[in-house]
Amino acid sequence: MGGNSEFPTQLTLGISTESFEVGELDMFLTSQVARRRDGEIIPAGGVEVSYWPVQGYTFRLRAGLQRVVEDKRSPFTFGLAFTGDALTLEYAFQAFDVDGNAHRFGLSFR
Repeated sequence: MGGNSEFPTQLTLGISTESFEVGELDMFLTSQVARRRDGEIIPAGGVEVSYWPVQGYTFRLRAGLQRVVEDKRSPFTFGLAFTGDALTLEYAFQAFDVDGNAHRFGLSFR
């Protein structure tokens, strides 16, 4: 390796709680802090609430907050997920001040 190695654009460290029950719901909390190459520090955190009415089927609601460095997006995000047996469908949303909003979709099978 030569001496021209560059560090990654961003380094992120995250931590979360173990799942805990609140009535019929499961919850967990997450937090992270990111450091960009330019030295900018960006903290973030979130919560996930899960509900499973029947064994093997789980509904999740997610909400998050992140310090915004660029002023063109909202610091708030939210998402939904559904797991049915081995299939998971996920959706996340974040508002932007210009050019619309971000809608993210995920699909996984295990």
